[in-house]
Amino acid sequence: MNQEVSETLKEESKELFEAKEAAETKAAELSTQKGAKVYALVFNTPEGIVVGYVQQPNRNTKLAVFDAMLQGPSAGGELILNTCLLKEESHPRLTTDDDIFTSACIECFSLFKIYPNELKKK
Repeated sequence: MNQEVSETLKEESKELFEAKEAAETKAAELSTQKGAKVYALVFNTPEGIVVGYVQQPNRNTKLAVFDAMLQGPSAGGELILNTCLLKEESHPRLTTDDDIFTSACIECFSLFKIYPNELKKK
């Protein structure tokens, strides 16, 4: 790898690291302001870094997501993103760029924790 390519990769890595750090800091601040956990989404695209913020879904939204998933898995992620995205704090490409929107919908599923029932039925 030549020196120029190596320097470019280092600069891109630094930019992404700084964007992730800033996004986590802002998510913590937003969590305090909103009184609910806020998660940062950071996507490194060829056109630049895209950052968005999603508030933890409430119980009703989570139940609606499970119902929406009966139509298909993507419907559930889309419902979370459309309901919980803090649009005023997020990059507009999160909702206008299809690839980024789809990526964000997939990431929204990680906001759920499903615990298995440990008691076996007899």
